[in-house]
Amino acid sequence: MKVTVTSIQQQVLQGLIGAGGACPYRQLFRVCYGLRWEDMPGVERSRLGVSVRGLEKKGLVEIARRWGTWGYGQPETVTITDVGRALAEAA
Repeated sequence: MKVTVTSIQQQVLQGLIGAGGACPYRQLFRVCYGLRWEDMPGVERSRLGVSVRGLEKKGLVEIARRWGTWGYGQPETVTITDVGRALAEAA
């Protein structure tokens, strides 16, 4: 099965490799774009968040979440999987 990723998703995978394989969710914005989470426009934060969730669905990253009282998981840490690392290094 061939897994395809978008350019943003490839950037996320490369950023995670550069960060040692894992980083806090909000720090992912600095790793990928060189900007703090607070300095990014809301549209870009949303686009990156959707891309990271897409990578999670494909099994290329794992997102550790803190679960709140309303059942919503706040993303805390993003970790690249072995499959994600292999895909990023092959590109």
